Amino acid sequence: MPDQKDDEQEPVFAPSEQQRRISRRRFFSRMGWSSLALAVVGFFSGLAAYVFPSVTTEPSRSFTVGSPSDYRLGDMVLISTRRVFIFYDKIYQDGVEIGQGFQCVSDVCTHLGCSYKPYGPPGKKYPEVHAPCPCHGSVFARDGHVLNPPAPRPVPFYQMTLTKDGRLRVDKAYKKLTDKLSHESGYGPGGDGIGHNIYLTPDGQQIVGDYPTGRDCIPCMVGG
Repeated sequence: MPDQKDDEQEPVFAPSEQQRRISRRRFFSRMGWSSLALAVVGFFSGLAAYVFPSVTTEPSRSFTVGSPSDYRLGDMVLISTRRVFIFYDKIYQDGVEIGQGFQCVSDVCTHLGCSYKPYGPPGKKYPEVHAPCPCHGSVFARDGHVLNPPAPRPVPFYQMTLTKDGRLRVDKAYKKLTDKLSHESGYGPGGDGIGHNIYLTPDGQQIVGDYPTGRDCIPCMVGG
């Protein structure tokens, strides 16, 4: 005969109504504490973000570009990472040479911000040293003024100074604007100054001269 124990089933005990109520209370209690914990974490996360904000660092507007001895008279050097040209030219006053000096010119077209090409020699269309923008055809003279639109304004020249340890410093916060009707010169925050005829001498003096023409810029005159 088959063993009757094999046919017997273990009794199933259903939870009582009281046990079900206790389980519900525990569930909702745990949900409440979890929600409170999330709210507290969110609050302190927001507070931390306010006290210690995430800051995106932009490139410094002031930087050095070597020392005067790194350049030769007649140089045009493109600092592509900073989008500027450094020129080391002869300085003239009323056409008479009085010394040598540095200038820093923006490499950003004032139309839509493209980088324009290096300055090249005079030609039939433009009888002066000039630089074309490959994007939309703007052309700039060596002194920054617009020879061909659509660029709406001259390219800025930036302030140059000599640091205490003898390095050339460029400050993009200070720029000069071309004014062909005036030989007054000056710097101003955001470009309130006028004149592209300020030069920095190798010993750190700022001298007002004639507007640059590029005639002593060796790469300009040979085309690169």
